Amino acid sequence: MWTRLMRSAHRANQVLRTEGLGAFMAKSLQHLTRLVYTNDIYLVFELTFGYTDFSDFVPKGTEADLRVICSPEDLAVLSAEGYDLSRLDLTRARRYLAKQGMLFCIFIQGRVANQLWVSMNRDTDFDPIARHFNYQGGALLGASYTWPEYRRLGLYIYSMSQTCKVLKAKGVPKAMATVAPSIIPAIKVVNELGFRQVGTGRLVRFLAWTDWRVESESQEKHGRGHADR
Repeated sequence: MWTRLMRSAHRANQVLRTEGLGAFMAKSLQHLTRLVYTNDIYLVFELTFGYTDFSDFVPKGTEADLRVICSPEDLAVLSAEGYDLSRLDLTRARRYLAKQGMLFCIFIQGRVANQLWVSMNRDTDFDPIARHFNYQGGALLGASYTWPEYRRLGLYIYSMSQTCKVLKAKGVPKAMATVAPSIIPAIKVVNELGFRQVGTGRLVRFLAWTDWRVESESQEKHGRGHADR
């Protein structure tokens, strides 16, 4: 919760400084409206591992320390080793990790620079899509965030590629991801990693109620659309 509030405050301050009061008020109203109701389209991507190899996407000009966190105890170990976990919502993280979620964190100089959540079941509901997704034995990659001062270093593609390597080594057969059509950099990353688009989903939210539905899937996979609830 605290992390989300900090991100919202940062975005609001940036809009106010760069776009002025009018844009700030308009976007604030839009944000408040979206807290009540949203109806959004997402592209659904999938990558079957098989014999897939992943290139080493080394971050630019910095030494990145990627840690795979699989349990609440792993958080305690990192804290004891001196890693700064203050940017993480530790209450939610412990809950997700206790339900078999996995957290991939990139640290730079001991501080969290990027985080990426992975789930393999609907109990790890780090976002509304995760709690409705049809996993079919695979893993859902989502809820990724890079802190502003560490952007443009290639941390996202590095995190995604390393996550796929770890999942493949664990025997997970495939990875899936959902991306909003407007987030072009993320689409470029999943394409570069070899993901293919297998469908288009719609997420509807009204207050605490949510519904996820795959409205169409590629002819290559199923030949026609179906609902995934």
